[in-house]
Amino acid sequence: MLKIVDLVSTRDGEAVFSPVAFECGAGQSVEIVGPNGSGKTTLLRTLAGLHSQYAGTYQFGSEEAPVYPL
Repeated sequence: MLKIVDLVSTRDGEAVFSPVAFECGAGQSVEIVGPNGSGKTTLLRTLAGLHSQYAGTYQFGSEEAPVYPL
């Protein structure tokens, strides 16, 4: 399960994308689409733990990621 609640990432103090919220259960898939520079890669880097400047929460299975202030 993947659950995201009002997740937003920043770079140099600016929001990279608008707050994201969705839930994806086991066996389901999600498609991330958008124009160049819209934050798709930053969203994936945030979920992978490679980008730590974010606010909101996300959860993989039973493990919830910490919430960081912007």
